[in-house]
Amino acid sequence: MFSEVRSIKPLEMRVVFLVYALLAGTAAIWDWSSRGDPLWVWRTSPIPGFKVLLAAILGVFVYWAMVRILSKWIESIRSLEGLFSQLLSPISYFQILLIASISAFVEEWFFRGILVDHFGLILSAVIFALCHLIPSPRLWMWSIWSFFAAVILGILYQETRSIYLPLLVHFLINLFVLIFVNWRAYQAPRFNPTN
Repeated sequence: MFSEVRSIKPLEMRVVFLVYALLAGTAAIWDWSSRGDPLWVWRTSPIPGFKVLLAAILGVFVYWAMVRILSKWIESIRSLEGLFSQLLSPISYFQILLIASISAFVEEWFFRGILVDHFGLILSAVIFALCHLIPSPRLWMWSIWSFFAAVILGILYQETRSIYLPLLVHFLINLFVLIFVNWRAYQAPRFNPTN
């Protein structure tokens, strides 16, 4: 089932953090050069009210349930889960929180806080999807899924003018994915050479 991704090695944390550091630096420079403040989007975003935050959290739970149901019938989702298991597990709970936090923070800053404001919702979603493109016919769904997620996150940002709401949604989705693939990795039977 996962033959096309079996040779992939787990991501090294230093590479992950280097990529996000470069993206955060790009976002800060872009905000500084276009708005005069490297943290403009963070300083000008209001914190959403409790009801909005609660609705977002419930939306993430509905999203996660939908993914779990669809994974029973769609092979590309199961292949993607296999790829994520290889790339992102086993890692510690601290690493799960760190990756979920940093990826959500930096990606929302750059893609919603910068690109949506400068290029609009659809073009920023296309760029987000291309950055999540996995060059495999069986894993094309990830890029399409990323496009629609970017549109929803962009709408949340545009409607609330707050970067914090899409940040929370993005963080929770990343957190669920990382917990799930690590749980699956720890549940899988291990190869024992003594048997």
